[in-house]
Amino acid sequence: MAKLRDRPKLVVLDLRGNGGGSPREVTRLLGAFAHGKVTSYFCPLKGECVPNRTDDSVPLLGARLIVLTDRGCASACGDFSAAVKDNGLGTLVGTRTAGAVSGPSQAYLLDDGSAMLLPKVRHLGPARETIDTIGVPVDHYAPMTALDLATGRDPGVAEALALL
Repeated sequence: MAKLRDRPKLVVLDLRGNGGGSPREVTRLLGAFAHGKVTSYFCPLKGECVPNRTDDSVPLLGARLIVLTDRGCASACGDFSAAVKDNGLGTLVGTRTAGAVSGPSQAYLLDDGSAMLLPKVRHLGPARETIDTIGVPVDHYAPMTALDLATGRDPGVAEALALL
């Protein structure tokens, strides 16, 4: 965030291969692009869904956002991508995200001393859509192929630059 204080007109955020992270950081990063937005919902088995919102204490950048995603974009990465798409905060380029987004987990101790982590709530995107097992579709499909890797080409970056 500190590197973005110069207020760029466009931010290309490469989240390809990002296995996830903190839900708190998702709301902070989204807060740099919008305030007052629902970023996702945590829904218990019984009761009302609880909205998660942008961190409005983060100063707005006022920049356009392009997010590069792929099937390696999971958990908080998919959460972020869904919030960008559903709230119209930017454009997704690449391939559909992994579809591995569940709510915060709770540990259950097993008889053998090991533990099993299971989500204690269901995670839904800002439009109340299921992301887990499905993923977030991109706006511009730009898959990375073996030939691209072998020749040093990056279709995602090329597509992002074409969108300028």
